Amino acid sequence: MGFPQKRPLDKDAFFSGRGGDYVCPRCKSRVEELPSQCTVCKLTLVSSAHLARSYHHLFPVPPFTEGFGLDDEGKRHTSCFACYVDFEEGNESTSNENAPSVCPKCKKTFCFVCDVYIHEKLHNCPGCELVKFLAEEGQ
Repeated sequence: MGFPQKRPLDKDAFFSGRGGDYVCPRCKSRVEELPSQCTVCKLTLVSSAHLARSYHHLFPVPPFTEGFGLDDEGKRHTSCFACYVDFEEGNESTSNENAPSVCPKCKKTFCFVCDVYIHEKLHNCPGCELVKFLAEEGQ
């Protein structure tokens, strides 16, 4: 994968096709648009913005498992880590909108609505992000 630079077309420049604004970092040929593949050396060319927008597809949040997580004292979580909605006592049914699920990495418990939001929109687990932040802060 390469990150081409945008450069104006020089007089007497070599290019394939109709030319283009982007220069392949491997073979220096011209490419019209991104993302694309270099027609000469077949290198995949993207901009950093394209890569940032697709990051969550490359490293998705792992699927959460049904059930309750446990706190540091071994007690079952009674509310969602993200929105603090209380779970109904003794109800682990997946038909319940507030059915709990647990992140396999940080072991935090989330309601169904937050689970869907985390996987489809946010693309980051708040519990995992908190664990990373606390580790960086040395706590």
